[in-house]
Amino acid sequence: MVLVSTLAQERVADAIIRCRAEPIFIDVTLETWHVSADVLDLAARWCASIGANPRALVTVDVYGMRSDTEALRDVCWKYDMTLIEDHCGFEGRTHAERLPAVVARRREIHDRYRRGLEGTSGIRFMPAAKSAAWNPWLTCAVFEEFAVRDQVLADLAAKGIVCSPLSRPLHTSAAYAQNTAIVDGTAEYLFEHGLCLPNSSTLANSQVDEVIEAVVSVLG
Repeated sequence: MVLVSTLAQERVADAIIRCRAEPIFIDVTLETWHVSADVLDLAARWCASIGANPRALVTVDVYGMRSDTEALRDVCWKYDMTLIEDHCGFEGRTHAERLPAVVARRREIHDRYRRGLEGTSGIRFMPAAKSAAWNPWLTCAVFEEFAVRDQVLADLAAKGIVCSPLSRPLHTSAAYAQNTAIVDGTAEYLFEHGLCLPNSSTLANSQVDEVIEAVVSVLG
């Protein structure tokens, strides 16, 4: 058995299966959007109770910020698991020589969203770090009300602005219906309330401001 974040991409779960291991999906925390150390400990204890000690934990930096490695490492050490970190970043879509400029621009866009929506109630952004290791290749926001998230999505679509919900948790996918999941509802909450805002490095500031105005108009 290999434990993996339920917010990882399908390619990660499929790679585990190709290695003839069974992926078990673990929930995340609202503070990090990474594997919860508490849920991880619960999952490891459950595996041990059925005589199938997990071999490894795979963490994936889906949203560009590193996991709480120290806390997860402590749990892995406790249950003799190998910790495998997948720093997916841009997933190889950008040429290496352009990477610094693209990251810098996406940081600017992320900061512009935060400044533009600062003080607006009913919305909060994904966790962010001041560390240089933080790579906001996606800018995601979570809306308190599900209906508001959908209204923002619809209003932006009407303006021809493309955005999408956060990644569907793997444990809710029909492809992995037979796999075990140790969850507390956090990943599902993020999926149902979260939105990936447009943040292509080619966006002009005026285009970012148009998104901000659309969000503010819905939130009031």
